[in-house]
Amino acid sequence: MTRNEPAIVCHEYAGKAFRVRELRYPAGLRQGPHAHEGDSVTLVLGGGILETVGRHEEVATCLSVVVKPAGVVHADRVGPRGARTLQLLLDSDRSLSPQVDGDLGPWRWIHAGPGAGALLSLHRLLAGAPATVEVEDHVLD
Repeated sequence: MTRNEPAIVCHEYAGKAFRVRELRYPAGLRQGPHAHEGDSVTLVLGGGILETVGRHEEVATCLSVVVKPAGVVHADRVGPRGARTLQLLLDSDRSLSPQVDGDLGPWRWIHAGPGAGALLSLHRLLAGAPATVEVEDHVLD
């Protein structure tokens, strides 16, 4: 069964050049091919997602992180338990490239890698109604 309910935004913070939000996706949700205007990094907090880019598929579960350059066309299918994610979206005039030694490179998933810890710290800040300076400093570091 295909479900078309949108994701639910649980927490959101809009900074000067980025947006951070926790999202809940219902089980079985399918998002057709789409792209984001800015670079993004997403951490799966729970549940699972199957993401497709071209002919490549990646199964993401808890602590999987995706690095996605602006304009990457992708489709998503949420697993039977739904999914929760933390998404960091940069404004279209910003780029992650300087933070990752030049070119951001292709779309890629990293499973339980070192970036998951930093994103979990950001999630704790976001969920705890942080002061603006704390979130800005955490993202920009």
